[in-house]
Amino acid sequence: MRSRKFLLGLGVLAVPALFTAATAALGHPWLPAVGMAALLLLIGAVALDTNKRSRARYGQRPVAAPVKAAPATTEEDLMGTIRLLQAQYVGRLDRAQDSLELATTALVAAAEERARAGAQQQ
Repeated sequence: MRSRKFLLGLGVLAVPALFTAATAALGHPWLPAVGMAALLLLIGAVALDTNKRSRARYGQRPVAAPVKAAPATTEEDLMGTIRLLQAQYVGRLDRAQDSLELATTALVAAAEERARAGAQQQ
């Protein structure tokens, strides 16, 4: 049964498509637009019918449960969060300062090495 409906649907969609192609080939100015409008109308009707059938088959989607309100934030929670962020920030600054000092030490050592090598060549 489904194959007959499928072939019938293809036939119904083929009629405006063939009409559009034939009128465009014959050079009519507005008939291809009418054919395309009919084709799009049929495709839209098929899409709406498919949507209706799938909703009827599978039912409506369940509505999500309402989200429970978060518990009230206390001043202790806020201060704890601020202290944690402050400690993380200070730790990052300390690591950045350590790596900057290491890079500076390496740069100074490399400059001294080049100065010694330049003095030995002269």
